[in-house]
Amino acid sequence: MLEQGKFAEALSKFLHTLDINEKYMPRHPNYAEALNNVGFTYKNGDIMNATDYFNRALEFCQTHLSETHEMTAITYLALELIMNEDQYQLAVDYINRATAIYNHLKLSCHQNRLLSKTRRFTR
Repeated sequence: MLEQGKFAEALSKFLHTLDINEKYMPRHPNYAEALNNVGFTYKNGDIMNATDYFNRALEFCQTHLSETHEMTAITYLALELIMNEDQYQLAVDYINRATAIYNHLKLSCHQNRLLSKTRRFTR
């Protein structure tokens, strides 16, 4: 939907999903996923809102999920995506945390993605 330029429709659907998760599954990992989806929707146009939703997702993960849950890694990478050059150290920290989680979970399929993210900050 976002690829087709239907930002408002996508945002509406993601916010609706977030409301459902908040009401019926407020401690389920899908709640963090819904927060991240709203953040991704805002990512290209409203960094402040994107940052808010990604931070809410991270807070949820740190409160209700384990530090080694895949959703925690996804959220670290989502936050890293919106950081700029002056947040280099925090971005690298988030990449390293996500890498540690994926290594712990033995999800090697993510290694290429993580390596490309690391290269983004080491150029």
